[in-house]
Amino acid sequence: MEKELFTKPNYFKYPLIIFCGLGLALASLMGKISPFGTVFIACMNGTDCLSAFAGTALGYLLRGDFVAAVPTVAAGAAICVLRIFFVKPKGAAGRLISGGLAGAAVLFTNIISVKSASDILLSFAFGLIAAISCCTFLGLNEKLKKGEKLFSGKNAELLPAGITLIFIVASFTDLSFGIFNFGEIISGAIALAAAYRFRLSGGVSVGVICASGMAIGRGAFVYAALAFSAGTLAAALTASKGRVPMSAAFLLASASMGGLLGMDRTMLSFIADMLVASVIFMALPLNKIATRIKPRTSAFSDGLSAEVFAGRLELVG
Repeated sequence: MEKELFTKPNYFKYPLIIFCGLGLALASLMGKISPFGTVFIACMNGTDCLSAFAGTALGYLLRGDFVAAVPTVAAGAAICVLRIFFVKPKGAAGRLISGGLAGAAVLFTNIISVKSASDILLSFAFGLIAAISCCTFLGLNEKLKKGEKLFSGKNAELLPAGITLIFIVASFTDLSFGIFNFGEIISGAIALAAAYRFRLSGGVSVGVICASGMAIGRGAFVYAALAFSAGTLAAALTASKGRVPMSAAFLLASASMGGLLGMDRTMLSFIADMLVASVIFMALPLNKIATRIKPRTSAFSDGLSAEVFAGRLELVG
C-alpha cells in the first residue's frame, strides 16, 4: 500500500510549494533562467501543479526580464494544463512523458531567443538537463510514496541524480541574501549529510559533485569550491566521531584552505555559509533519512571492510 506524502490537510503545503517555485524561478544557470522552475511544475499533480505554476510565474515576473519571462510562463502554463488533465506520471512511461514535456518546454523557451551557435547548444543542454531532472525527481517521489529506499547504490540511479544535483547547486549559487549564498549552504548541508551516512567514499563523491556545481555557478571564483572540497574531505575522515566533531573539522578545513587561497569578503561570506550549513546539518533528522538510502557495497565501504577484517580474525583464532 502506498504511503501518501500528505495524509491530512496541510495548510502549509501550498504556500511551501509556491515559495519553492518562487526560489527556483529566481535562480539562474549560466546567465540564463534556470530550467528547474519548469521542471518543478512538470513534477507536480493537480492543485500542487497549480501552486507550483503560481510560484514560478511570480518568480519569473519578479526577475524583471519580461521578454524572457513571457514564453517561460506560457510554457509553464501549457505543462500545467497537460499535467493536470492528461499526463499522470505513474511508472517509467509516465516519467518519460513528463520528462519529455519539461525538456521540450525548456528547449523551446531558450531556442527562440538564440543569438549564436553556442546559445543553440546551451538550449539543447538545458532541455536535456530538464528532462533528466524531471525523470529523477518523479522516480524518487514514487519510491517515497511506496516507502522504498530512495537510492539502492546502483550507478544507473546515482548518475542522473548526480547530474541533477550539480545543476541545482549551480542554479542556487546565483541566489544570495545579504552575505549568505543559498547554493553554498545547500551544498554544505548535503555534503555533510553524505559524509555522515557514507563516510569517505560517498562523502567525497557528493562533495566533488557539489563543488562542481558551485564552480559552475560561481564562474571565475572557484576558490570557494576548492575550500569546500577540503572541508568535505575533513568531514568524511572524522564522520565516525559524530556530528559535532565532523562539523568542526569541516569548518576548520574550509576556513584554513580559504585562508591559504586568499581571504577576502567573498571567502568570508563562503565561511559564513559553511557555518550555516553545519547548523542545518546538525538539525537534520538523519536517522530517518538514512533508512531510505542504502549504502553502496564496494571494497571501499566501511561495512564490508569491517566484515573482511572480522573474518580474518576468525581464521587467525
